[in-house]
Amino acid sequence: MRDKTGAKIIFKKSALLIGGFVAIQIPVVVYFYLRGALRDLIEAVFVFNYYYLQQPYNFKLFGRAVADIKAFFLSFPLLGVFSLLGLSYGLLRRERNIFLIGMWTLASFIGLWVLKHMFNYHHVPLIPPLSVLAGCGLGYMISARFRRLDLSILKYAFMIFIFLWSAVIFCLAEAPHYSRWFSYIRGDLSKRDYLGEYVSGGEFSYYPAHVTARYVAGRTDEEDCIFVWGYQPAVYFLSDRKNASRFIFNYPFLTYILGEMIPSSYAPMRGGMRKTLVRELESSEPKYIIISTWESNPKASLDWVEFERFENLRNFVFNRYLFEKKIGRYFIYRQNEEINDHSL
Repeated sequence: MRDKTGAKIIFKKSALLIGGFVAIQIPVVVYFYLRGALRDLIEAVFVFNYYYLQQPYNFKLFGRAVADIKAFFLSFPLLGVFSLLGLSYGLLRRERNIFLIGMWTLASFIGLWVLKHMFNYHHVPLIPPLSVLAGCGLGYMISARFRRLDLSILKYAFMIFIFLWSAVIFCLAEAPHYSRWFSYIRGDLSKRDYLGEYVSGGEFSYYPAHVTARYVAGRTDEEDCIFVWGYQPAVYFLSDRKNASRFIFNYPFLTYILGEMIPSSYAPMRGGMRKTLVRELESSEPKYIIISTWESNPKASLDWVEFERFENLRNFVFNRYLFEKKIGRYFIYRQNEEINDHSL
């Protein structure tokens, strides 16, 4: 009887947990429905990711999973060690809540594994369940009582070691950012140089995006819209100008990624999105179109190469816009107001 009751409780809590995951999506679905964009949401989340999963990858998922789990534990020892401790100890004591949190963690991991992202910056969905497990593990560790003094000393020494290890890793990871910041406030580094290598040495450089945004904002009105081709949507935010299209970056239009051609089965969807983009640009008539040549992802030709492959967009820009200025790796084109013909 006790086992049946326990199973019912676990089933009920699992249902509530799954229901919570579903419920948090409802406001998003309702918003897109009221905006008349529910079909776009379905295409962006489900259809696009379905084709994305068909991309060829030159690595074995199991081997990659083992390597990335190892890297995760080395990079986040506080979460890794104490979450593993919390999970192991909780399951040994047959605690139902730990079982549920473990299932939550497993589901998050499988989601990352299936999407082939693993533990790079996409690991965010794993942080909440691992944080709960780590808190449980730390609580178990603190509450543990040992009769032998040497074991008690070893327990606290272990916890101090993990905390120090985490602190050292954090300092090593953030040291380049803080060292540049100290150089900047001391006056050894100019504002342009400091912002020019903001974040990761130029991969997403803030300064040219900032200058480009100021340039465009100073030559447009608030009601004007712009379009940025490339993986640099920060220009929209920094310029406070609306996007002329629903697309904020180039992934839906890619023909190659990780050095491999995207499967031909994706071509109809990509073609439909390309037509949508050109149609929206024709309708909104952005004052400026900015072509980024920033290959921010070395494994995918996101910017100029893909722009050249997009014939209709290339013709639209070159036939209706005039090159005005180059800032960093941004080519800025201004609308040719003398052209009123809306055909490609």
